[in-house]
Amino acid sequence: MRRLVLVAALAWAAGAGACTVVSPEGEVAHVAADGGDAGAEAEGLPSSGAYALDGEVAASSSSGGPAPRSVGLLVSGQSSPFGIALDADNVYWLNRGTYSPDAGTYPGQLMKCAKAGCGGSPTVLASGVSNLPTRLAVYGGTIYWAASDMVLSCSTDGCSGGPTVLASSVPNYTDIAVDATGIYLANAIYDAIDVCPFAGCAAPMAIPTPAPPSVIALDGTNVFFSSNGAALLWCAFGGTVASTDCSTLVDGGAPTAIATDTTNVYVGMEAQGTVSGEIGACPLTGCSGTLSVVSASLTHVAGIASDGTNVYYTDWGATGPAVGAGGTPLPGTGLVPGSGRVAKCSIAGCNDAPTPIAGYVNIPQQIAVDDTTVYWTDYGSVADPNGSDEGRVMALPK
Repeated sequence: MRRLVLVAALAWAAGAGACTVVSPEGEVAHVAADGGDAGAEAEGLPSSGAYALDGEVAASSSSGGPAPRSVGLLVSGQSSPFGIALDADNVYWLNRGTYSPDAGTYPGQLMKCAKAGCGGSPTVLASGVSNLPTRLAVYGGTIYWAASDMVLSCSTDGCSGGPTVLASSVPNYTDIAVDATGIYLANAIYDAIDVCPFAGCAAPMAIPTPAPPSVIALDGTNVFFSSNGAALLWCAFGGTVASTDCSTLVDGGAPTAIATDTTNVYVGMEAQGTVSGEIGACPLTGCSGTLSVVSASLTHVAGIASDGTNVYYTDWGATGPAVGAGGTPLPGTGLVPGSGRVAKCSIAGCNDAPTPIAGYVNIPQQIAVDDTTVYWTDYGSVADPNGSDEGRVMALPK
C-alpha cells in the first residue's frame, strides 16, 4: 500500500486545531496541530497512524491491522464525473466520458454506488446520457437530468434499455430541480423557468424570468435562481405554478451554484478581476438587496449543499495557466491543478476561516450531504475535465 505523506503545511485553516488532507493520489489523513491524527477516536478508528482510502491502516499504526472503511474514496477510475445526488441508501452521478471530436459528443454514463460502498465497482444505470448535462435530481425513486436538447429520467434501479426521454428538441437547459410539484428547468435561451409534470416535458409551462436563469433551487413554495449579473432572483409559486410573481433580490456577481435549506438560499460566486468569489446567503423570506457573506476569498464555487447548520462547498482553487481539451480554458483564466478544496462554514458565516474537509483536490465538482457524510466528485490527478479517467467519488465525515 502506498504510504501517505503528511505535510504540516497542509493545515491551511489558520489557527485550526486539525484538518483533513486528501493527497493528489487520493489518500486521506486527519492532521492535528501537533502532527498527530485528529478525530480518529471519534470515528472509531485507531488513535494513531495514517489512513489510506481503502480503509487500511499504514504500517505505523499501533493497531497493526485493518480499520473499518469510514473515510475517503468511494469510487475511483471514473471518466470526468459530474453532478452528484443522494437518496437514503445510494450515491448517483454522471460520468461525462472523454469528448469525441468526430461525434461532437461525450458518451456518458449514469452511475450508482451504495453509500456503504460498492467494492470500487459502481453499477451502470444507463449509457450515452451526458452530452452537456445538468446536475442530477432524485425524487420518488427516479433520477432526472437534462442533456443536450433533451430531458431524461431513469429509475434508481436502472434503465438498461436507455433513459426515458421526457422531452426532445428543447433548449439546452442549464440546471434542474425537482419537488412534488414537478420538474423545473433553467431555460437561459428564452429567459424562463420551464415546469413539467413527471409524465413528460413535451409542453412545459414557462415562467418568464427577468433574466436568463443559470442555476436554480426550490424550497417548496418558491424557485430561486441566478443569472450572470443578477446574483439572486426569486419567483413565488405558492406550491403551484398557476400564478407566479418574480423579482430580483440581489443584483451583480457571477453566480455559479445555488442551494437551499429550511432557512436560507445560498449562492456561490465566481471571482471576477480583483473581486474574490464568495458564498452569500439570503433568508427564504427575502433580503434587502445584499447577501450576507458565508465564506469569501474563493475562486469558483462549483457546488453548494447545506444541512441547516453548515454550508458545504467545493472551490476550484487558484487560477493559472489554462487547462482543458484542445487548449480551451476553463472558466476564469484557467486553474492550477490540485489547488481545489472542499470546506464548510456555519450558515451564519465563518469570518473567512472555513473548516477544511479536503485540500489539494483537483477540480472538485458537485457536492451533497446527508446526516453524517459529505460526498463530492473530482478529477483525481488529471487536470483536463474533458478527458479524465481518474475521476473519483469521495465520501468524508461531516
